[in-house]
Amino acid sequence: MNNVFKGAEALLDKGESSFDAAKHKLSQVMEAGSEQLIAGSEAIKGTAQDSADSIMQGANYLRTQPASQMLTDCRSLCKKYPIQAMTLAAVAGIFLGKSIWGSRQNQ
Repeated sequence: MNNVFKGAEALLDKGESSFDAAKHKLSQVMEAGSEQLIAGSEAIKGTAQDSADSIMQGANYLRTQPASQMLTDCRSLCKKYPIQAMTLAAVAGIFLGKSIWGSRQNQ
């Protein structure tokens, strides 16, 4: 009978050590996941802050610059990026045409 108890104790010890190892591994995985989540949230916070700063700079530009300076800036951007400017003009023309012709068809 003593051998049975010793065998049961050995089995319990082995199970307990396996459980402790699994518990340790799970805690490591959870800690790594937590660190990744924190890093991701900090990256999102940084991106959101950068976006808010850009919008704020745009609003400040619109508030402080005279129309003549905006027109000069627009011309220099069109000269610097002609393909993008033509694409933007085409898309704007399509939307403008749709809004004008779409409203006439509904009347």
